[in-house]
Amino acid sequence: MTLKIFLRYLCGILFPAFIFCSCYQKPDEPEMGEERDYSVVVNPGIMFRHLPMEIRETSGLFHFDDLLWTINDRGNKNILYGFDIQTGKIERRIRIGNASNRDWETLAKDDNFVYIGDVGNNNGNRKDLKILKVPLSSLGPANIEKNAKSEVISFNWSDQKDFLWEFRKTPFDCEAMVSVGDSLVLFTKDWATNNTRAYILPKLPGTYKAELVDTFSAGGLITGADINQEEKVLILSGYRNFRPFLWIFWNFEEKQFFHGRKLRVEYPKFYDAQTEAVLFYGNDTIFVSAERSKRFPQRLYFFRFSEILKSCDVR
Repeated sequence: MTLKIFLRYLCGILFPAFIFCSCYQKPDEPEMGEERDYSVVVNPGIMFRHLPMEIRETSGLFHFDDLLWTINDRGNKNILYGFDIQTGKIERRIRIGNASNRDWETLAKDDNFVYIGDVGNNNGNRKDLKILKVPLSSLGPANIEKNAKSEVISFNWSDQKDFLWEFRKTPFDCEAMVSVGDSLVLFTKDWATNNTRAYILPKLPGTYKAELVDTFSAGGLITGADINQEEKVLILSGYRNFRPFLWIFWNFEEKQFFHGRKLRVEYPKFYDAQTEAVLFYGNDTIFVSAERSKRFPQRLYFFRFSEILKSCDVR
């Protein structure tokens, strides 16, 4: 897919944005068979300056039934929150009745289900990692503040040999997941190397070993992921020393996400924004949620994707 074709399909954003971009090409020589990657500095817009306090630890995003949906992370209630995209007001609360929130960190969605990743693993010693598979039909307006049930996909990492307690040193933490066909793809948060590794899981309930398929030097901690299925573009969110960034990947083959074109987006103006989740909203809007931090309240940022790409003149 050429970039001209890609840009032709991008739609106009619905919200005003004031974006400053400066782009540069990384000086390092690309590996054989790979293309150069670029970096861009961006000031995103702020969709909601203050999200409700009830979702101050927002840690996942998806769009369904004209609402944006999120969860809170470790130790919070086992609830999916649907909030209005215009007002930010929480309109629905769906409790997952047969599950607790040990460390919910990520969300992914396909046509029929939402997948809740109970995959947070700061210490690297969890043996009860799981994905909760919840029917989208249970999130409808008739179920406002009611219960839904989930099926469970249990797993361990295929290359994890021990489960020693290593606080914020482990390569087996995780906060990012996407749905691709009949699989879930999870991206790890490697505290030691700032790399991320991609693993594949089936969507069927059961117990599995997540299969390692690729590794990428992310230059920071990966905290969220989303994929534009139509355009085959993957985006990862993260931060390093609380300086937030995005990685955008396209022109890749199958699930080899890291072997096509790459673009790193940094927004240092929002240093200490603890960015947690990322979402494609249509083809030209990228939402990033951030939980409450010392400097900023819980927020929702947005980017105009076409403006980022045009500023770099990426071809």
